[in-house]
Parts: sequence; structure tokens; C-alpha cells
Amino acid sequence: MIRPRFIKAVTVTSLLAAGAALAHHSVSAQFDVDQMKVIKGVLSKVEWINPHPYLTFNVAEADGSSYPIAMESAAPAALQRAGLAGKEALKVGEIYTLYYHPARNGKKTIGLLMAFTLPSGQTIGALTTKDLEQVEALRKAGSR
Repeated sequence: MIRPRFIKAVTVTSLLAAGAALAHHSVSAQFDVDQMKVIKGVLSKVEWINPHPYLTFNVAEADGSSYPIAMESAAPAALQRAGLAGKEALKVGEIYTLYYHPARNGKKTIGLLMAFTLPSGQTIGALTTKDLEQVEALRKAGSR
């Protein structure tokens, strides 16, 4: 005979596991991973948290106005493996070139940061082959 405490423990554990699984979002549901964009922005805020740091940039429009964009990035450990020397390497007030997947819902105030170029010229990113091809195409288009 199965004891009620055992059933309760299994039920609670199952619910907690299901909640954790649902809490982690699907990247392709929130971001258009088939599209890569590039912008320049001034870093205004760094939230160095697990599982994904958020970096907020102010982006200037052609008309002189600006808007903030919050970029979700790779995990801190992945950024460090890609060459970033910790969050101290990110300087608020500096200009960065950002390569990102835009929000699927069209909002220009959020994006999935795939790579960025530091003011020193060093590019940091964890890119797939497809991402690299998109970044190269954007770089070539910008150099014309």
C-alpha cells in the first residue's frame, strides 16, 4: 500500500519540476531567430544575473530622439568563455555595436543579444554558423 506522505511528496516534487520547466522560456517564441539586426547603443545599465544578464542601451534615432533597448544575453559563464573579462569590462556610458535577434512581437525595446563589440574593438559573442553569416552580411552592408 502506498503511503499518503509518499504520494504528497511525489506530487509536490512533480509540481515544482513542472514549474521550473515552464519558467524557462523558448527563445524562438520570444525572439525572431531568423532575423539579425545591428545597432549602436550607449550602455546605461548592467544587470549581471543568472541565468541571463540584461544589458540596457540607449539607441539614438535619426530625428535626435532615443529609446532604451533591454538586451537579454547569454549566461555570465558563457560570456566569460567567449572572452568577456567579467561585468567590470562593461562600462556604462560607452558605445557598443550590438548584433541581436529582435522581438517577435515587433517591440524595438527588447532583443536577444548574440554578439557585441566593445569600445576596444573586441567582439564578444556565442554565435551559431547562421548567426555568424548574418553578422558578416550586416558588417559588409555597413561598410559600403
